[in-house]
Amino acid sequence: MLTNKDYEKAIKEPGFRPEFIEQIELGDLSRYVLKLEYNPYQKERTEMTTIYPMSASIKGIKRKRSRILIYPLAFSQLLYPNIHDFCASVIYHEGLHAKENFEGITLAARLNNAKDIKIENAKIELRALSNQARHFNMRNSKTYVNQVRSRIKAYKRQLE
Repeated sequence: MLTNKDYEKAIKEPGFRPEFIEQIELGDLSRYVLKLEYNPYQKERTEMTTIYPMSASIKGIKRKRSRILIYPLAFSQLLYPNIHDFCASVIYHEGLHAKENFEGITLAARLNNAKDIKIENAKIELRALSNQARHFNMRNSKTYVNQVRSRIKAYKRQLE
């Protein structure tokens, strides 16, 4: 079981991050997640992302497991002050994306116009953020809770 010491080590030692990520316990989510992996090549300003096989999403094929990529930005105590915050984001946010992809929830990649894609992406993110909020507990930091709540408000405004 991972501890805050492990998380602090992963923050300070990038070489330890792949081993750290391999130790995250997915439980029932392993049905939906093919692999958790560290990607040291930060392409955009995101901490984590769920990758679903594009050929499956375009064809509408269900039952394909996703990969969750974790980028260097995720290893920031400003974003995730403790191990519980970090793992909650992996499990309750990215894990929900993987589950929805597996079950065939509408994917933005299958839509045709930019407005519909933007709306669908906002709905997808709002569901994942709301799932995170449903799982808040005493181990989560106030910083993490406030960030999730702030992002929920922002996505709700997008959908108004």
